[in-house]
Amino acid sequence: MENIAFIYLLLAIISCNHEKSICTDSSHDTLTLVNQSDTRIYSHYYWNYPDTSIGEYDPVWDMSGGILPGNNEDISRVARDGCLEELYSDGRKEWLYIFNADTIETLDWNIVRSTQRGFLTRIELSLSQMNNSNFIVIYE
Repeated sequence: MENIAFIYLLLAIISCNHEKSICTDSSHDTLTLVNQSDTRIYSHYYWNYPDTSIGEYDPVWDMSGGILPGNNEDISRVARDGCLEELYSDGRKEWLYIFNADTIETLDWNIVRSTQRGFLTRIELSLSQMNNSNFIVIYE
């Protein structure tokens, strides 16, 4: 019970941001990942930049089925009432990892993490990169 009270307190503190937001009506709360390859892919943000190790979250768990060739998906990485411009405003960078869907659906995630089987690439995300691409990331 103490753990639950602590979690509620922590969430209350986190949600109480008294700083003025830089987000406007023209800000972005998602980026668009376009799959121009011939492979069905999964993607996932890992906030361990500049570390290049694959994180613990298995993108197959979201049960989306991945992104088919020629399709795109909007990816959110911001908290409620936030925007990407604010998230990255302090020079922050993150990785967007891309995986071969057919491969990682058949392997235990620990094998993917330790051998990088199914890992295709990581894309560095920064505010300047996203501004230059109009918040569109293309995987070819």
